Amino acid sequence: MPMLRSWGEEGTESYGMMFDTGSGVIEVFAEAKEQLLQGAIRHFALSTEEVDRCVEKVRAAGYKITMEPNDIVIGSQPPLPARIAFVIGPVGEEIEFFCEK
Repeated sequence: MPMLRSWGEEGTESYGMMFDTGSGVIEVFAEAKEQLLQGAIRHFALSTEEVDRCVEKVRAAGYKITMEPNDIVIGSQPPLPARIAFVIGPVGEEIEFFCEK
């Protein structure tokens, strides 16, 4: 898979990469702050043009919002401006809503 962007320095907690899957993106964090269980997925991201609307629907359904919609720039090469938000889904999974700008 071709690498789209990377950030941080190898051997640091903030080192990561994004790979193009053809119909999506896989984000890989090379260093974890804690030991993860085998097969653990930290979170998954859903691409959407309407991050704020998705969060409002999750809120209306009674689920927890862990990060309100926020504009960021991922300090990757190349830089990636995005709007993101995080919520907790029905079985405790962490979901990111992501809009590349």
